[in-house]
Parts: sequence; structure tokens; C-alpha cells
Amino acid sequence: MTNKQISKLIELVHVYKTGSGADWKKSTLDARKQYINLDSKVDGKNDHPEFGRAIWLKARVQWISGDKTKSLAGQHVYWYTEGAKTNNKKLTKVQKGSFDKAGGSLEKKPSTTNKDGWTDPVPFCLSMYGGDKFTIYATSDSGYKAGMKAGPYTVWRKLWFQVSEMAERSSKNRYTLPPAVTKAVVSGYQKAKIEFSEKGPRGKIPHQGNTPTSDMSKLGKAHFIRDDLIPFKCHLMTCDYGGQTHETKEVKDKLKSATWTSPAYYLLWPHGGSIPWKLEAKYKSGKAWKDIPVTNLKTSVNASAPGWQKVHIDFSKGPVSPSAKAPLDVKLKLKCTGPSCYLGWGGGTSHILLCTGMLRDITITADRNPTQRSDAVHEIGHALGLVNMQPAATGAHNAWLDSTHANHCKQPANKCAMYWASSTARLTTFHSIGGTGCNEHLRTQDFSRSVMQPLWK
Repeated sequence: MTNKQISKLIELVHVYKTGSGADWKKSTLDARKQYINLDSKVDGKNDHPEFGRAIWLKARVQWISGDKTKSLAGQHVYWYTEGAKTNNKKLTKVQKGSFDKAGGSLEKKPSTTNKDGWTDPVPFCLSMYGGDKFTIYATSDSGYKAGMKAGPYTVWRKLWFQVSEMAERSSKNRYTLPPAVTKAVVSGYQKAKIEFSEKGPRGKIPHQGNTPTSDMSKLGKAHFIRDDLIPFKCHLMTCDYGGQTHETKEVKDKLKSATWTSPAYYLLWPHGGSIPWKLEAKYKSGKAWKDIPVTNLKTSVNASAPGWQKVHIDFSKGPVSPSAKAPLDVKLKLKCTGPSCYLGWGGGTSHILLCTGMLRDITITADRNPTQRSDAVHEIGHALGLVNMQPAATGAHNAWLDSTHANHCKQPANKCAMYWASSTARLTTFHSIGGTGCNEHLRTQDFSRSVMQPLWK
């Protein structure tokens, strides 16, 4: 009596290619993060089976009874997937996980083996929602039960940032981007299932007093290291002031002694010339107005926020001697920073200014890191499409758009990093309300090469 030919599934492997036309390579079936936005062109000198939305698997069967030399061609292997209970159930067809191709909505798939018992590589495309988990099974059971498993694979995205630091205004030091800020970028985006890493070395930018926003991309490209992480790498640049406007403030008073101190602190303009903030400083001699000598003008800083200064006039050594009996009219026109102060500027590009000089001028030391942490997360958020910016679809974020402050979130600072105003209270994470919000944009948006190439360059 001849034994019945019975085959059994004995092996399941993960396979991948390092490029078009390359041979298949094997990888482990261990649980891992899968970075769905990346491809084999990133860090091309090394193998990265964890890059890409598609998981490719092969299975092998062998005879366990009958003629074991007989060809195994045509044996059946059945594939199915199980998603975690926490997976997003509200995804569109294109966003869902599927066998064969993205958007296929195929959760089960039969396949057959070749003469050696191997199936062809079978792709499963993970969902586009960051944090979703999928375990993939291969079985000999046509009822799609039990079998051998691979994973679970967790949906993540991966991006990088480069740091370039500008020389300080009046020293040989740099406007250093502190670890507290870079750590906030990493931890803030982790909550949206985006893994950020710094790519060194840090560059040094020659000092510029006030970098116009029109020069931001030019400055960024001049100091950006071009490598195979582009277009998945953005550029954080510290600077003095960035895109800052200024205004004129007039002060008039009557001196009744040889010395005078302005009654208020002013955010005096610090860039250009020996006394860059002085537009006019005059005293009245008879009917004529004369210039106050620059040697008679001084300032003193606010110890907590050194950009805020008081102006002093000292006539103790002449050329005039004001007194209570002979008061002296003076008038000043001061060039001051304002009316708004910009602490970060990105405009949606991948080259981002963090205005450390301005930050130091207007804040106390204890407030600087907490403020710049949210500024860095916020500006990268713009570069990733928040709010209603590329690569997001037109009007995609209308539900939470701040109608007063374009491209910002209407949720308050203690709810979302995309609130419009810098502060120590603004979060470094993103809001989610009822399954929508800035967090959901980051967890579902396509950040693959074709999408990012026109934007991060």
C-alpha cells in the first residue's frame, strides 16, 4: 500500500532586496519597528530590511509521507494577518494594510509552491497609521488557522535632522542648540510614531545679525550636508535674529540734572554700527537742536533679559550743564526690535531657523530651553505639513485650523505644539480629539521619497 502524499509547512522567512534587480536576502522574523517611509536608497551601503511599507515573506513545505523525492510544485500555503486590537479602524482603503499591494484591502491570500517547496515572495503592505501592529501567518490550513508567524511589525516613520550653529554676536562661541532641545524633538515626535535622530557633525555658520527670511533657504543649503538621507533630513540652524522687524520709539524729556536715565526698558536693536539703536539723540541749545555726543550716551541691561536696556545720558563732563533752575530739553529716536519677536522661522521648508540670539535677549535663563524646545518641534511640524501646509492635502486640517493665525492650530498651547505663540507652556506634542488632529496627520501622512523630494532638499 502506497503512503498518501502529505506535505507540511516547515519554514517561514522574511526576505528583502537592497535595490532593483538585486537578489533576495533573508532576515529574521523578530518583532520590530518597520519604517514605512524609507527605501533602499537610504544608507544604501548597509542592508535595512526594516525600511519600507511592504513586508516580504516566503514559506517552504516538505513531504512528511509518501515519495519524498516527488516534486512539491503546486502545494498550497495560505497567508493571513492579524492586526492588534488597538489598530486604527477608521483608515481609508489606501491607508489600510493589505497583501499584494497598498490599498488592496486583502487580509488573506493563498499561494502555491515550486518544485522545491518554496512559495514566491509574498508582500504584505502595512497600514499607514503610525503605531498599528500586524502579525503575519503562513499555514497549510485552508481555513486560515494557526501556522507559523512573523512579527508583529509596528508601523513607524523615520527622519533625521542636521544641526548648524551660528557664531555668537560678540564672542567666539556658537549659539549652541542644547541637548534639552534635541531630546524634546526626539521624544515629541516619538509620540506620533516618528523616530528622529540627529545626523552629525554639527556645522558652524558665520555670524549674521538679522537673517532675512528670504535668505533662509540659501543659508541653509550652503551649510547642509548632502547625503543619502535626503529627502528625509531637515536642517535646524541656530541664528541671532531671523526675519526680525524693527520700529522707532520716540522719547522726550526735560533734564534737571547732569545725568538722566530713561524711565522704561527698551528692546534696543543690536545689529550694525557702534550704537545701532540710535536714530537720533539731541538736546536743545537756545532755539537750535544739537546732537548729543556718542560719548555721552550709555545703556544698562536688564539682568534677566539682557536685550531690554535703559538709555543713559551723562552731561557731567559737558558740553552742557542742565539743572533744576536751567532744565534741558532732550529727544531720542530709538531703533527697537518689534513689534513682534520671532523665535523660530521655517515657513514650511526643511531649513529652519531657531533664533537663539533673540531668545537670549528677551527671556530669563530658566525660560530659554523650555521655549526653544517647543519652537524646534513646532517649526519641524510646519515642514511636515502642519497646519494645511505641504505635503498635506488642501484643506485637510480645516477642522482645527486657527482662523486668526494662518497655518496654526486652534488648540491652546497646553494642548498642541502647533499653537501659534512661543512660550514655556506650549507643549512639544500634538493634539488628538476624537481620532483627528495634528497627531493623526503625522501618523497617517505619506512621507515617502516621492512626496518629500520636492520639499526637503
